[in-house]
Amino acid sequence: MLFGDTIQFPSVLGMSPFVSLALAVFAQVVCSILILIGLSTRLATIPLIITMLVAVIFIHGGDPFAKQELGLHYLMVYVTFFMLGSGKYSVDAVMKNYSMAK
Repeated sequence: MLFGDTIQFPSVLGMSPFVSLALAVFAQVVCSILILIGLSTRLATIPLIITMLVAVIFIHGGDPFAKQELGLHYLMVYVTFFMLGSGKYSVDAVMKNYSMAK
């Protein structure tokens, strides 16, 4: 339950369930929007990579591969975004071209 008295979210790495949920929501919402528009893509992928690593290792560590597969797919995509950056059709590229034109 998100807005009730009890939070049904696991506590990870010694953090309370509320803090774990807040960090996961921040990564999944804010950082995903930053990647979508291409603003600070490499920095925005770091929380998402950490979130997927925690999900695969700590939450689904004992589960069969079928349960881990989606998290591993997302992890590979985020690592690829981290290595390649945002590309030429992004806010970062527009800002770079604008600053070079001055």
